[in-house]
Amino acid sequence: MEEEKQELIQAEQKPEVTPAEPEKKKKEKKKKHATRKLSLSKRIFIEFAFAGLALALFTSFVGELGAESSIKQQYNDTAYMIAAQAESCMDREMIAKYISVIKSGDGEQIKALTYTPEYMRVRRELNNIRIAMQLNDIYVIYTTEEEVLAYSGKKKGRIPFHDVYEKQPDWKPFHYIFDCYNIEEEAFTAGDTSTMNPKYIDAVIRVLRTGQRQSDFFESKSAFGNNTSAIYPMLDADGHVLAIIGVEIPMVRLESAIRSFVIRTSIVTMGGILIILLFFVLFFNQNVITPITLVAEEATLFGETGDTISERLPEIRTGDEVELLAQSVLNMEHGILAYIANIAKITAEKERISAELNVATQIQADMLPRIFPPFPDRPEFDIYATMDPAKEVGGDFYDFFLVDDDHLGIVIADVSGKGVPAALFMVIAKTLIKNRMTMGESPSEALGNVNNQLCEGNEAQLFVTVWCAVIDLATGHALEVNAGHEKPAIRRKDGSFEVITTKHSPALAVMEDMRFRQTEFDLNPGDTLYVYTDGVPEATDTKEELYGVERMLEALNADPEATPATLLKNVRESIDTFVGEADQFDDITMLGLKYFGRQDQDA
Repeated sequence: MEEEKQELIQAEQKPEVTPAEPEKKKKEKKKKHATRKLSLSKRIFIEFAFAGLALALFTSFVGELGAESSIKQQYNDTAYMIAAQAESCMDREMIAKYISVIKSGDGEQIKALTYTPEYMRVRRELNNIRIAMQLNDIYVIYTTEEEVLAYSGKKKGRIPFHDVYEKQPDWKPFHYIFDCYNIEEEAFTAGDTSTMNPKYIDAVIRVLRTGQRQSDFFESKSAFGNNTSAIYPMLDADGHVLAIIGVEIPMVRLESAIRSFVIRTSIVTMGGILIILLFFVLFFNQNVITPITLVAEEATLFGETGDTISERLPEIRTGDEVELLAQSVLNMEHGILAYIANIAKITAEKERISAELNVATQIQADMLPRIFPPFPDRPEFDIYATMDPAKEVGGDFYDFFLVDDDHLGIVIADVSGKGVPAALFMVIAKTLIKNRMTMGESPSEALGNVNNQLCEGNEAQLFVTVWCAVIDLATGHALEVNAGHEKPAIRRKDGSFEVITTKHSPALAVMEDMRFRQTEFDLNPGDTLYVYTDGVPEATDTKEELYGVERMLEALNADPEATPATLLKNVRESIDTFVGEADQFDDITMLGLKYFGRQDQDA
């Protein structure tokens, strides 16, 4: 029977498909996964291509910066070499004489100077160097530190590094001796003066002070484009700067060389990256995408069938995380099948236990008096009781019975713990107490004997709190014992409910041979008795606040003239309102008794 039930559960969990459907769906899934695989490959290729392009551009940019700086330095070194060659064409004494003539300011002498054979020879050789080396300009000038400083607007002796220079518009510190410019008619003649590029000021001052060439290179613009310039000192016999030779080399070829370098670098880099990328994509597709696609297909197939262990996953032998993933999915499939079988078994067991608990709940409920009024032919009293367990079965119980024609026995109790153990202990305790009391024993005698019986073999160490009483229906006189239970509440006729405090005895099943204190009280016609378990005052709301005895009395006194059934209903509604959404964690048991007395006595 159990096997048939499990087979039925497993059959309900399997999807209803025809034998042909799995194959059809399998092919459709393969097609979808193939599309995804192709899309993923393209995406990876495109993303890596863009990354490669960015890398190539970055490499070209860095290479361009390095190449540009290197080539510019080479051009500048060439400019200084040309300046040194130009210096070899001139004689220092001759240059000193030219400077002396130019300083005199005599226009006729300066003009005559330019027609001397020696001057014309030097100018011709300088011009030949310019043409041969494809220079924009080669010139010879003289100046002084004082003139440059005056031109820059700074005090003498102070080198204005990296400052913004305030030019003196009417001051021209450069005095030309020779000027071989590309455009002949625009060239300076001997004795002409000119301003200077602000970039050169610091360099010229250093050259004038140190007598050494400038190590950095300069860039300037002219009608022929960008130039790289050299400032070369020509020294006299004493090592002082006699004149400055300037060389300007056009950078057209430099720019062309840089562009050519960038293009070649970009093409080679991109080509290399594309080749590497192609091999990478092929490798990635073969060793990653294809196995992962297979894993996805097998996982999807398992999800659709629910009971098909993959036969292809063990074939994945990549020796890396992909193989580990495949093995994990395979283990997961085995685990899920085992889990499903276990769940089916647990579900069947849970249903069996649930059915048995339902029977136990019904049995426990049947053991408690549930027909009201229980004694319709007895007008001396009205009694009503309820028990709401926190679980399927509870440990609380109540009982009432006629000991004889003139005496009513009442019991309400609470077993420690909850669930099945407490319910079993409750059945034993209820049966023993009722048997003892119906045999005519007083409440203290009955509980003393029951206590000893419950202590025997109580390895679970359960105990039970009990309030019980025997009421004389003719007189209202009652004998009661409170064995560790909640204090009862009594309402006198035309009064309010109040909690009655009496001396307690220990709970049952705590220790053998215990004596239980018995007290007395009287009920008068119109009085109402209310007894309950700790599930009432200890009901807790979502804020962990207890319901308490005060709220219980307020609910009882809201309609003190009500019947016992209505009184219990009012208290229960008050508890439910207070607790709200919080779960019930303890059994709630209540009993109400309204005493009327004998009608013939009243007459």
